[in-house]
Amino acid sequence: MAGGNNKKRKADSMDVAASEAKRVQRNGRTVEIIPEADVTLRVGTGENALDIRASGLVLGLASKTFKAMLSSGFIEGTTKVIDLDEEPQTVLDFCHVIHYKYESVKSMGTERLCNLIVFADMRQCHEPLKPWLLYVLREYVAWFERLAADQFDAAQGYPDRYPGLRVEDFVHIAASFGLCDLFWLATRAYIAISKRTMMACGHRYLVDKLPLASGHDGLSLYGAYIP
Repeated sequence: MAGGNNKKRKADSMDVAASEAKRVQRNGRTVEIIPEADVTLRVGTGENALDIRASGLVLGLASKTFKAMLSSGFIEGTTKVIDLDEEPQTVLDFCHVIHYKYESVKSMGTERLCNLIVFADMRQCHEPLKPWLLYVLREYVAWFERLAADQFDAAQGYPDRYPGLRVEDFVHIAASFGLCDLFWLATRAYIAISKRTMMACGHRYLVDKLPLASGHDGLSLYGAYIP
């Protein structure tokens, strides 16, 4: 038994040494999210290498994945260093959001937003991003709500805050983050737009084949939009 414990301690020591050696070899910069940060997220390589100093408690509360890594017998739990393969900017954006540093992500573009959404989905950290996500997408949510309430003004076109973000993209985003109201609003809007497109192209027979469907509020997914 003692021999087994010695081997484990030796292996842990080697892991820690390897982690330290890797840290020394990195030539990137360090960003401290908060002064009391106790965990380092290492991302990128070479000149793009970035060491992000964050709170282990906040990371654990935000993601089950990070919680397991930091509170188990894994090397991350010992060294408090987590190596990630994701884009440095994406991980940095994630850390800023979960630490409520919203000013740092104020100018986020479409690509950064989409990368962050994918990262959050992969790392199982939907809940902490929900309020922020609904806030940055508020123009789109309002557009969907006006469309659903039949109060749509043609002069108020589809928002362009995030160019390239399509109506159907919101169906996937809402489903991933459990945003039920947004899911049904986006789904109804997408079906309505598809139906209009089919009719404009003379494919009335395809429109007639679309099955009636109801959302969680009991209303037709597209009945309110199409006369």
